[in-house]
Amino acid sequence: MTACLARSTLESHAYIKEMCVEISLLGCAADGRDHRICCMRARIPTECLGLCNGGKVRNEALCSRYAAKAVACMIRGHESAPSPPGSVHYENLTPSTVKLQWSESNPDSYKIYAVYYRPEDSDDDYKIMKTSENEIIINDLDPNTNYDLALVSANALGHSPFVEAKILSRTHDSSGSSFGAFLAAVFVLLIAAGIIFGVMYVSRTNTIPVIMRKWQRSEPLSDRDPTVAFENPGYGNEVQIRGLGRGENNPAFAPADWQAAELEAVEQPTGEANNGMRYAKLNSS
Repeated sequence: MTACLARSTLESHAYIKEMCVEISLLGCAADGRDHRICCMRARIPTECLGLCNGGKVRNEALCSRYAAKAVACMIRGHESAPSPPGSVHYENLTPSTVKLQWSESNPDSYKIYAVYYRPEDSDDDYKIMKTSENEIIINDLDPNTNYDLALVSANALGHSPFVEAKILSRTHDSSGSSFGAFLAAVFVLLIAAGIIFGVMYVSRTNTIPVIMRKWQRSEPLSDRDPTVAFENPGYGNEVQIRGLGRGENNPAFAPADWQAAELEAVEQPTGEANNGMRYAKLNSS
């Protein structure tokens, strides 16, 4: 609607300015649809058919006379032209083949779908494929190239706005999966290196034996532990205490049932029997 505001030379000419704004409004009303078939039936000149699809016209003074007919075709086309297709997605069948699918806007009406595609950022002409189904297979793609794609539905009264999409190259997909595999491999290597370093550190610092000794020391001793013994590192011959009796200078030990204690030297046991220790043996008679 502001296409003519920059033309300062036309501001003083009310008729030309009004005509320009009128043509700009027609461009906005086209909404990406093509109503040229209807306009040709209405006998709009060929040089003015840009009014019917949102394009430009060179002779605005001439084409403004047919603005009303162009608007009538647009209204008729908006009432009867199909709606745009739904979301588009694709599936890679082979490195050079993809399967396009989309949802139908109005399954009850008859329409033709046209698929336009060409390499990304290319000035080449679009290749066109048509189908009456909601899917199509494209089999002449370069696996190392991204593609721009446009989908439109059309019938005898016009066509819908274009739905744009992109087809990514197989190289792009494989590079993404390769990068993910690389990250997973690095993660596994880091974990393995951490485990190896931990084992080496523990083995060098004797951490495990220290922990085991601390754990064993923390366990309480049992009252019935049969390994508890009292040792007497006797530095002389072993003695046997046969009885405890009353001493001459100690009247406290007076009970008559105690015998006089006699200390006798015991023969030195062999080293194997003694096992390096000497014990005090208590023998009461």
